Amino acid sequence: MRLTGTCLSFLAITATWSAAGVAIADPVADFYRGKQMQIIVRSAPGGSYDIYSRLVASHMMKYIPGNPSFITRHMTGAAGIQAVNFLETVAPKDGTVMTIVSNGLPGDQALGLAEGLKADMAALNWIGNITGSNE
Repeated sequence: MRLTGTCLSFLAITATWSAAGVAIADPVADFYRGKQMQIIVRSAPGGSYDIYSRLVASHMMKYIPGNPSFITRHMTGAAGIQAVNFLETVAPKDGTVMTIVSNGLPGDQALGLAEGLKADMAALNWIGNITGSNE
């Protein structure tokens, strides 16, 4: 089979487009590549929040472009308020630090029962739930 000049040009353009697709940068992957993400655990090691946090970390690291590593940091105190305050006042606001909040904390804040809470719970970026609850 003999390829004509037009056919060869088409093949060359197709090959160029295919190669260009591979070279397109992914800004999300570029941002997270080489980063170390943190999950702030609101309780002591070995408890349910520790287990949930480690489960989330092991799952999420597979699905975030750039494959960042994860570490857990324990920050106990004030029923999780210390951990949320750390996110609000100290942690970078770039998506590399997260925590698991007890489901009662937003309600406590709305009722004025979360003394010392500096974060606006409604303004946080929520990812989702890892358990179902009727509370």
